[in-house]
Amino acid sequence: MDLGRGRSFAKHFGIRSAPAIDLERYAAIRGMQVAQTAACNRLHGIEQRLARWLLMTQDRVGSASLPITHDFLATMLGTDRPTVSLAARVLQKKKLIEYIRGAVKIVNRKALESPPANATRLSAVRWRAWLEISRQASLFPSPADRP
Repeated sequence: MDLGRGRSFAKHFGIRSAPAIDLERYAAIRGMQVAQTAACNRLHGIEQRLARWLLMTQDRVGSASLPITHDFLATMLGTDRPTVSLAARVLQKKKLIEYIRGAVKIVNRKALESPPANATRLSAVRWRAWLEISRQASLFPSPADRP
């Protein structure tokens, strides 16, 4: 049995470790998110892209209040600051967000999750499902499950 050509013992015998399976799931979800972001950036206008980005950020931060500037949002969305300011003004007039200098607050998440932003919700559902599967396998226990 020659394992010297870059093949590991586990790969040779078809054994996959739990962390390897976990990494594969993570990579698949991240790949879906990248594809989804690319499609969103191509098909949707700045308001929908801003809404999606704010929702994804809130999912990761866990707070409705996001300490971010329009300049930073412009960089993340691949546009200029005045365009972000106009889009944010539209979302604020619809009472979906509030913003002051250096901060954005999501005030109506449900309405912000309009059909174009549904992709964000689906992505978040996939992410939570992956975490739940991982926790059940005791790979990444939640803080409450730890001794």
